[in-house]
Amino acid sequence: MIEARKVQALIKGKRSKDTRRKILAGAMTLEISERDEEARQRFIKQMDKYLTRPDDRALFDLPEAQNQVTPSTEKIEKGVQPDKADSNQRK
Repeated sequence: MIEARKVQALIKGKRSKDTRRKILAGAMTLEISERDEEARQRFIKQMDKYLTRPDDRALFDLPEAQNQVTPSTEKIEKGVQPDKADSNQRK
């Protein structure tokens, strides 16, 4: 039981560090894109390719994605019900 708690604490710490890294990298990227129009255009172009969820795209004033293939849409096209893990991919 104690071993399981240690493992869970390590996992939680790793997730916290990963989240912090993403926040800091994102803050730096946004700051650079605010100062440099060319960097902003490259950033928006990459985000347009990367983001598929409508609420995520709205944060960056991107139009709703048209015909983007995601793991979930691939499964639906093949007649397979997507599992819950697919919907949690980029949270």
